[in-house]
Amino acid sequence: MKDQHIPGMPEHEIEPVPGLPERLPAGEGIVWQGSPAWWPFARRAMHLKGLGFYFLALVAWHLVESMMAGGSLLAALAGPSMSVVLASLCLVILAFIGRAAARATLYTITNRRVVLRVGVALPMTINIPFSAVQSASVRRHADGTEDIVLALLPG
Repeated sequence: MKDQHIPGMPEHEIEPVPGLPERLPAGEGIVWQGSPAWWPFARRAMHLKGLGFYFLALVAWHLVESMMAGGSLLAALAGPSMSVVLASLCLVILAFIGRAAARATLYTITNRRVVLRVGVALPMTINIPFSAVQSASVRRHADGTEDIVLALLPG
């Protein structure tokens, strides 16, 4: 009997093997499985550091412009206060989206393929057979996390 989605039940709860849409065929086994760490993932995927610097530059520009126009320090600080609130809200929302995306993601490497389960609102599973992979490498980051980088063959 094939598993069926039950309304109100999370979709991934009924996976026969976590991260895989169906049971593995005979002779195929899981070599590694994992999910991204949410904070480094959110920081890099949502470009939080770059956006933070961008918002900071906009606020600094506004402060300098206000001060050069002869305004008082208090008036200069009051001007961009709404910008600071909106920028902070934007960064928090993006961090939550990154957290949700990281929690919904599961990578599986078997002895025959790489399987990516990704997506929050519209989850999907991507199967990449080793025969389609040109190369694989690891990109190490200063925070101790790593990215698995796959280069696929043309076509």
